[in-house]
Amino acid sequence: MSIELWCSRSKCRHAIALLICGIVAFGSAQADSISGRVVAVADGDTVTLQDAEYHLHRIRVAGIDAPEKKQDFGDLSKLSLAALVFNQDVDVVGDKMDRYGRRVGKIMVADPGCAFPPCPKTLDTGLVQIKNGMAWWYRQYAKEQSFEDRAAYEQAEVEARLQLRGLWIASTPAPPWEWRNNRRQRRRLNIDYLTPRRSALAALRGWHASKAVVYQRFQAEGRGRKLSTINNAAPTVMAESATLNAQKCQPAQWKSRKSITWP
Repeated sequence: MSIELWCSRSKCRHAIALLICGIVAFGSAQADSISGRVVAVADGDTVTLQDAEYHLHRIRVAGIDAPEKKQDFGDLSKLSLAALVFNQDVDVVGDKMDRYGRRVGKIMVADPGCAFPPCPKTLDTGLVQIKNGMAWWYRQYAKEQSFEDRAAYEQAEVEARLQLRGLWIASTPAPPWEWRNNRRQRRRLNIDYLTPRRSALAALRGWHASKAVVYQRFQAEGRGRKLSTINNAAPTVMAESATLNAQKCQPAQWKSRKSITWP
């Protein structure tokens, strides 16, 4: 009897343990995913999602890197992603946060060809972007993907490159991470070049400021001397003005005036 009771207790404990594991797994799955509607598209790999409680979330599509806005195909990549997800209900799988405060995850949306809603969200937008030649497979973060996703993304990029889709029509398209790195280096070079010039300009401004202070002090100290100089020069100025007036009124001018016949 005690053996049967022990067996029943062990089965009960096993069942409770399974139930707890199921609840924890369900909770973690819910925490790793978020659902909502896409209300804005920033570029080819970043969107804004609004959940059921009207909270906004910036989402970064995992596994891809789209061209920047100032790169070739930047605008086309944005339009391609907007055609897939804008004003659509999506599921975001993933809870990683990047350094810009965006949630990184795989965006799943319903197939546009589905004619009988509700349609299951089975279309991976990141994979579609790579297939259309509107994004690179982000190999730097491939370890964060599952084995199936890595294989699918790599195969999609190879096919898009061989068929010259989208950005692969160019002979040597610049990856976005290299473009951003080169831009940062150019900014550093500009800063290093402008620093001595800025210091020289600052010194020049300081010299002008000190000169202005000296001039103001000279004005304050020599105001009486300036006034006396002006008073002494007044007769000379008056004489010169009288000479100029006399030169203006010459006899020839008077003759020309007298020759005028009045009616």
